[in-house]
Amino acid sequence: MRFPSRTTGVDLVVTSPPPYWKKRDYGVEGQIGQEKTAQEFVDAMVECLQEEWRRVLRRTESVFLNIGDSFQNRRLAGIPARVELAAGEDGWIGISPSSTHSSDAFAITASSISDT
Repeated sequence: MRFPSRTTGVDLVVTSPPPYWKKRDYGVEGQIGQEKTAQEFVDAMVECLQEEWRRVLRRTESVFLNIGDSFQNRRLAGIPARVELAAGEDGWIGISPSSTHSSDAFAITASSISDT
């Protein structure tokens, strides 16, 4: 997702990215969801956090992600947890994870992010 370059002061980003492993194709070059591995998907999500959302969000605002999980070798791949962990390692604060029967949603806040 690319915001206009002059966008600033965004209060909230809410998104439900498509699952990885090419489960959906929207015909857009470089789209999220076409990754071959779980780690590539996690890296793509962290890139959005770093390069787009951090740039436009106010320091005290939030990102809400709704990320579904996928089965790999007959077990859940743990994609939501992997993204939340990677976001935490990048300085985001994970809050309020919640599970439903079909997806995992969690919020992360920019409150600990320094201006970059």
